[in-house]
Amino acid sequence: MRELSSLRSRIDKIDGEVLNLLKERVELAKEIGAFKRKKGLAIIEKGREEDVYARLSEKARVLGIAVSDVKSIFREIIRMCTAVQSLQIEETSGKKITANLSVHTSGKTRKSGFSRRSGSA
Repeated sequence: MRELSSLRSRIDKIDGEVLNLLKERVELAKEIGAFKRKKGLAIIEKGREEDVYARLSEKARVLGIAVSDVKSIFREIIRMCTAVQSLQIEETSGKKITANLSVHTSGKTRKSGFSRRSGSA
């Protein structure tokens, strides 16, 4: 049982590292959102997303990780970072945006979405 506890402790440490990296990614997404706002660029660049998925899929294959699982995980990460960029741009343009994030309860996932409304926040 001590061995299982030790393994779980290592997983907990990795989970913390993953969260720290996600925070760093979100901060970079905010910077990218500010840049896009300044340059008048669109938030979503399909070509960029496709390049990211291709790069990550190849890396997953090399690492022996299921490509479909990696794509699912990164689809949510990209959605989260896109939402951060959208929120940033919408807040400065005076439009209100509300994000309904995925909620995981009892093993079930409720899909997320965004609704945008004109007006002040």
